[in-house]
Amino acid sequence: MGLINYEEKDRYEIEVEASDKGFAPLTTEKSVIIKIVDVNDNAPEIEVTSFSSSIPEDSRPGTTVALISVNDLDSGLNGKIICSIGDDDVPFALSPSLQDKMYSLVTKSPLDREKQSQYFITITAKDAGQPPLSSEKTISVVVSDVNDNSPEFSLSPYTFYVTETNEPGASVFSVKAFDHDENENARISYHILRDGSEDSKVASFLNINSENGDIMALKSFDFETLKTFQFHVVASDSGTPPLSSNVTVNVGKTFIVKNTACFCWGC
Repeated sequence: MGLINYEEKDRYEIEVEASDKGFAPLTTEKSVIIKIVDVNDNAPEIEVTSFSSSIPEDSRPGTTVALISVNDLDSGLNGKIICSIGDDDVPFALSPSLQDKMYSLVTKSPLDREKQSQYFITITAKDAGQPPLSSEKTISVVVSDVNDNSPEFSLSPYTFYVTETNEPGASVFSVKAFDHDENENARISYHILRDGSEDSKVASFLNINSENGDIMALKSFDFETLKTFQFHVVASDSGTPPLSSNVTVNVGKTFIVKNTACFCWGC
C-alpha cells in the first residue's frame, strides 16, 4: 500500500480475476479503471526568469524590469493562477504575456530616484482552488540616477561686504551650491562668468576655488573709484551632459568707525 498522488499518476487500471471452486474451476477477468480526483494540495510556484535589478529613473512607462513564470502542479481550477503585486502604490505593474503563465513586470508611471531610490516588490500568485493556496516572492529594484537636476545655490543673490584693506590672495567670501543627484552627477565645480562687461573686468581681479566655491581677491579693492560691483558665478555638475546654474554676487564695502563695523552700499 502507498500514498495516492494525483500529480504523479491520475489513473490506475487493475485487472480483477474471479474463479469458482468447482472440480474444473471457471474464471473470468475484468479490467477496473480508477480515476484519481485532484485536490488542491500544491501552492503555485513563482520563478523570476529574467531580471534587471537596476533601472534608470528616466525609464518610460512600460519598460520591462523582469519576466515572471508561474506554475501549479494541480489541475483545473486548482491549477488556475492569478498573479498580482501586493502594493498598488508602487510604480510597477504585472502585464500578462502571450505565453501561458508568463508575466512581465513593467513600469507603470515615471520614476524619480530623488524621491525613492529602491523598491521592494512582492509578487503574489494565488490559485482558484477551495481553499485557495498562494505563494509570494519579493524582488528588489534599484532606481539608478540620471543627471536630471541642475546645481542649486544656497542663496540667490549673494551680497558680501569687504574692506579696502583686504589681503591679496586671501579668501574674502564663498558661495555654495548643492545637487540632488548622486556621484558624478552631483560633483560640482565653480567658475566666474567673464562676459566683457565693466563688472566682469573688475571680477578679473577675483579667483574662485573650483572645488569649494571660495573666492579670493588677487589685490586690494579700491572703493574710492569703485563703489560697488557685481559678478556671476556658475556652478556646473559633472554629469553627461553637464547641467549648470548661475548666481549673482553683489559686493559692497565695509569700514571701521571707532572699532565698529559699518556697511556701505554704493557710498
